[in-house]
Amino acid sequence: MINKKLKKFNKKFHLFYWLLTSVIISFLFLIIDIIIINHQLKDYYLSTFGYTEYLMQNNYSLEAYRRLIEVSSSIYVYERVEKNNFFAAEIWDCVQCKDNKFPIWQTNASSISEIKNVILLEGILKKVNSIFIYNNSLIIGVSFPIYSYKIANEKVFQQKKYTLKFYKKALDYKIFKDGTTFIEVFTILNILVFLSLIFFIMIPISILKTKVAKNTAKKIESKTLENIKNMIEHELVNQENILKYPYDLKSSIHAALHHNNVAQIILRKIRIESINPLDVLEEVWKNIGNTHIKLSCYINIGHKIKFDRSTLFLAFNTIIKNAVHENVLASKIEVKITQNWFYKLKKIILIEISNDGVKIPKEIRGKILNGFTNKPDGHGIGLKNLKEILQKNGSKLFLHNQNITCFSFFVRASEEKYELNQNYILENSIKNLKEKEKIKFCTKSDKPLVVIIEDNELIWHGWEVKMIDANILFFRTPDEFFCHIDEEKMNGNNYLTNIAAIVSDFDFGNGVNFINSNLIGGIENEEEKFNGKIILCSGFNEKIQKDIPIYMKEKIDLFFQKRPITYNEIMDMIENFNKSKVIN
Repeated sequence: MINKKLKKFNKKFHLFYWLLTSVIISFLFLIIDIIIINHQLKDYYLSTFGYTEYLMQNNYSLEAYRRLIEVSSSIYVYERVEKNNFFAAEIWDCVQCKDNKFPIWQTNASSISEIKNVILLEGILKKVNSIFIYNNSLIIGVSFPIYSYKIANEKVFQQKKYTLKFYKKALDYKIFKDGTTFIEVFTILNILVFLSLIFFIMIPISILKTKVAKNTAKKIESKTLENIKNMIEHELVNQENILKYPYDLKSSIHAALHHNNVAQIILRKIRIESINPLDVLEEVWKNIGNTHIKLSCYINIGHKIKFDRSTLFLAFNTIIKNAVHENVLASKIEVKITQNWFYKLKKIILIEISNDGVKIPKEIRGKILNGFTNKPDGHGIGLKNLKEILQKNGSKLFLHNQNITCFSFFVRASEEKYELNQNYILENSIKNLKEKEKIKFCTKSDKPLVVIIEDNELIWHGWEVKMIDANILFFRTPDEFFCHIDEEKMNGNNYLTNIAAIVSDFDFGNGVNFINSNLIGGIENEEEKFNGKIILCSGFNEKIQKDIPIYMKEKIDLFFQKRPITYNEIMDMIENFNKSKVIN
């Protein structure tokens, strides 16, 4: 019901806008017509000026008077008969005529200048003496002084004075009847202009907007399909590599079927879907597990979100993890998910995430979204990557200039209606947090610690089965890995020094890869020294090596085709690789 009212209001608003535009254009037509009439009346005067001036200068004032009558009558007949327009002329026996004066000759039955009570504008223009209403018509009047003189003893003597006045009706076109009033003419002109705007501007613009919207939708759909294609190609290449470099028959068959299943899951699940944003937010907050900060959520929407779920999860996760950092000193995080009447019309939803912690300094606000960080242990990659990912998904990340730190971004609203207007407070229990930490960080043993960065969780199982000679920690992206390092620092633990090897995939999805995530640069920027090995494994092994910058290649200890292997096998491959370099 409310949505229908909003649509009606929007239509009325647009109608009023175009009506106002038509009035302004009609008024401009009127001004242009007044200027044209002024020049036309001036031309009429110039046609009488030459000979009349000669007569006046030779003191033939009577002949000059007759000449003025002759010319004025001719113009009057021409305008009334030939053009069927309103025209009037008056001859005055004065230059600056007083109120008690009347014309000595006139074309009309009564003097137009007698209508003093309806004068609207007088002397507003240098060439236009008056603009007024006469017989329900807008009249333009122009006056021209004519006088005779003679020079005697170096003095000028004026012998006779005349004033010639011409009057013409504004917006006086043949399509209108002679008795049509100015208000009627101006109204008809407005209607014609309005209809012209509709057929020549509004309709073409609407068609153009529809085409642009369709093209934009096609581009977004094309990008989505391209990402899906790349992910499926990634899995198929992995399957091909397993068949090219088999470990044993049983494991190879199992791995090949696994990658085939992943490709099928991608086809089923990687799509833009209708999402309840609160479900994703709860999942993120449970995963972060902070008990010292209160997270409140105000949600007021009329539709679900039409967005990629993994991208929305990443957006919530990146911004909230930055807010819970110990350097921010935040005690409260507030999430607002709103859709006012204007956003409903535009079919978008606004998401704002703010915290009451230390405000970002003004001098670095413009750098925060471009890979800069003001945290001593930060790497600046998360927000930069999030900004790029949102842009690829048709959104944009903003950092607002407010008294508190506030990030916001827009997402598209789905057609599925979902009315929700409520406040929520999300909490994590200390018990769940401790259990999570116990499971996550129980790695103290004689086995080396290996970090595997792989966005596809289905591949994790293969590593767990194969790499039984090491303790493994899995992360989906480098950003998630660095956030884990920050958490360890907050707990006063060293972490990088305990890692024996980092095995990283190349492509992490959503446009993030090994190069633009700056995994190596982030590790080098940490105060804690990393003494382990960096291994890059991917199905596109030969292709990606050409794209990796030289300074990154120098830090990578081993490249190999993606497949689960043991820790000792990795160390043997690194040793053989180093020996081959020495021989070469």
